[in-house]
Amino acid sequence: RVEKIPHPIEVSIFKPHEKERARAEFGVPPGKKAIAYLPSFNSSVKGGVPAMGALWQLATMLPADDCVLICAGDLEAPLDVPFETINAGFIGDKQKLARFYASADVTLIPSLEETFSNTAAESVACGTPVVGFQVGAIPEIALGKRGRAVPVGDVNGLADALHAMFSDKGGKSEDLHGYVTESFGAAAISRQYLKLFGELLSSSRALTTSAPSATQQPSPATQCFDRLLSEYRLLRSREPRKVRETWERRTRSVYWGMKLIWRGTCLFFRDNAGFRRQVRIFLEGRR
Repeated sequence: RVEKIPHPIEVSIFKPHEKERARAEFGVPPGKKAIAYLPSFNSSVKGGVPAMGALWQLATMLPADDCVLICAGDLEAPLDVPFETINAGFIGDKQKLARFYASADVTLIPSLEETFSNTAAESVACGTPVVGFQVGAIPEIALGKRGRAVPVGDVNGLADALHAMFSDKGGKSEDLHGYVTESFGAAAISRQYLKLFGELLSSSRALTTSAPSATQQPSPATQCFDRLLSEYRLLRSREPRKVRETWERRTRSVYWGMKLIWRGTCLFFRDNAGFRRQVRIFLEGRR
């Protein structure tokens, strides 16, 4: 059995912000269409090449002066794109990253491979739809008003999707944030884990209460685990007994020591000569 449970999104941080104020913070000119992009050229799977191709293709569909590209990350050199580029630099603060998403009309995610895509979920949580390839959770997240997902490597499709999102105003920011909260918020992910653990616990109880078939034999891995568990339990069961035996030995030593002191004291006060004789015998015996 394989269950897919994503990491939760911090919806209290990644939430809609006032767009005009966010655009002013990052220097987005008024009236221009803005594309948020987090480029990474260290790995080919991040889709830097198809992203550049899609942007050049997009430039044939609308005037280059009508669009601006907002980048977050450490760029070694300016991007070769036909649009004005604003480099916001590396953004380590999540609050600022949320405003970065909110400043754009759409977020471009050209990854060729993804396990999930936190970028997609965070952007939608901030009220900004996404456009990307059909990898990870992007096809699930970028549905309807939340964005577009196209086949992997389809550069023309990526450009068409960006152009379509400019024509379609997308859903309300509150609706997009509500979707992420219900699907990927901490409470939603916790419920998924609790449901899974409950089902596993019920299955485990059902297996322990039902008698196994005579033909069923535990696997070698199960036998090895059971043996290790038995040895561990035996070891733990011996620990209290060892502690008790050690305590009893110490108690006996204290008891006999006190008894010897008492006898010596009695001899000293009752018969001083006898006490000296007993001490001499004791010391000679020690030699």
